[in-house]
Amino acid sequence: MLREMCAAAAAGLTLVLLTEGTAGAAPVRVIEGEQLLRGEHLFSELVVRPNGILRVARDGVNPGTLHIRAGRIVVEAGGSIDATSAGYPGADAADGAAPTGTASGGRRQATPGGPGSGGGSAGAGAAGVTLLCAPFGGVPGGSSYADPVSALWPGSAGGASFPLTTTGPSRGGHGGGFIRLEAAEIQIDGLVAARGGDGLNVLELGSGGGAGGAVEIIAVELSGGGVISVRGGRGGTGSSSHGGGGGGGVVVLRTQDPLQAVPAVELHGGESGPCSGAVGGQGVLFRDALEACLDVDGDGHGAMLCGGDDCDDGNPNISPDAADDRCDGVDDDCDGIPDQDLASDACPDDSRCEAGVCESLGGEGGGTDGGPSGSPAPERLELQGGCGIGSSAGFSRTMRSSGVAMTLSAIVVGALVHRRRIVRRTKVS
Repeated sequence: MLREMCAAAAAGLTLVLLTEGTAGAAPVRVIEGEQLLRGEHLFSELVVRPNGILRVARDGVNPGTLHIRAGRIVVEAGGSIDATSAGYPGADAADGAAPTGTASGGRRQATPGGPGSGGGSAGAGAAGVTLLCAPFGGVPGGSSYADPVSALWPGSAGGASFPLTTTGPSRGGHGGGFIRLEAAEIQIDGLVAARGGDGLNVLELGSGGGAGGAVEIIAVELSGGGVISVRGGRGGTGSSSHGGGGGGGVVVLRTQDPLQAVPAVELHGGESGPCSGAVGGQGVLFRDALEACLDVDGDGHGAMLCGGDDCDDGNPNISPDAADDRCDGVDDDCDGIPDQDLASDACPDDSRCEAGVCESLGGEGGGTDGGPSGSPAPERLELQGGCGIGSSAGFSRTMRSSGVAMTLSAIVVGALVHRRRIVRRTKVS
């Protein structure tokens, strides 16, 4: 292993070692820049920074959905969790896609020269309109979902326009996706959105706007001055006709106090091009009280915020039932005292646990840098120009194997490092 690392250093590479958390532990996730995510995920804490965009993407033609469970979720001002246009997709020369068994997709005109209508969700889509904002051709928008609160479907797509030639795309706007955030504490100072996508202008014909999707928030405490938006997409604007606006989506808020102040909510339907009097139907806001104390991490202990005894409800390895026998500075058993029941082999014989780190008692080979003393391996180790060999800035690699991740673009280096990562809560001012 050392020979391989030295060879890499000689080549001018920078090797980065990242220690892995204990198996099953929920990580802290910090979003900076744009990142894509879909599916269900468990984090000890999720923080979206002011420049961060956590974008929900469709899986091919399947709508994009995201379910995040965490002990705490924070969307800082300027940050966003965004499923706009991630719902049912629009298609060229076709009605908009919608949930099976519904008539909620926006419609395409049956004859050439007409606009598309808006997709439906909690609110119905609007019909395409003429330049004077009158309904065009009698083709209605997509219908609203029969029970949007129970269904929590992504938004339907708008209908395509029908240009006289086939040049260029004619699809309607995509519907908004689905986001579920579930945590003891959720703070939204930025944006959480599942908006419908806008229609297009194709050869001066507007296609229909996509409908807003669905956002469900389940929290003991929900706060912040941000926005939750499921508005419908605007119909495409043309010089011949305008596409219909998409209907608004659904927002469901389940909190301990259903009357508490919450972030602003946008539910309106999209306008049909510039026609402010022809819009998609209004969406739905549903508020409800939690039926029981949250146990987000499924360890059998509810969150402390709702009267439970779990001090980190985003990490199944931390609860009153857990053993606090590792030297890691973490209060694993939620009694307020970290590392008080250390196992006999928590630290090597020539060291002791101090503030979550195995400190050497003296002698050669001691220290806290993951050396022979047996203290925890560093979370990040850079080897640049090591082994007495000169190096350049090069590039960073991430290595992962059996507790330590290892990935090199040009070289794969194997290593066995068994250390527990200390998860620190991110402080948000």
